Amino acid sequence: MNKKNKTDWSDIPETKKVFDKMAQVVGFDSIDEIDTSEDGWFMKHKWTAEQEKEFADWLTDYLYKNKKAQREILVRTTRSKKILKDAVNDFVFMYGWKYKAKEEK
Repeated sequence: MNKKNKTDWSDIPETKKVFDKMAQVVGFDSIDEIDTSEDGWFMKHKWTAEQEKEFADWLTDYLYKNKKAQREILVRTTRSKKILKDAVNDFVFMYGWKYKAKEEK
């Protein structure tokens, strides 16, 4: 485990893939590059509404095609895209980055 990253991802590899993708959206190669040891670490990174939508679409498709990821992240499996979209919306609300102001690049 990286010293600046207090999360041990070894038991949740599918969740790590999801957080790696989130990190990539904001310019990192993986979540391991982000210092998660500080409180509020997730408030230091931002994305646009378009980036959030792209991530949510990716996550919906990823979960739809990956039962192991569904079990790890949702605790159950489903073939319903509506249920997955609702779960992804909840995930993004809870764990997503802050929005960039329109004038921020």
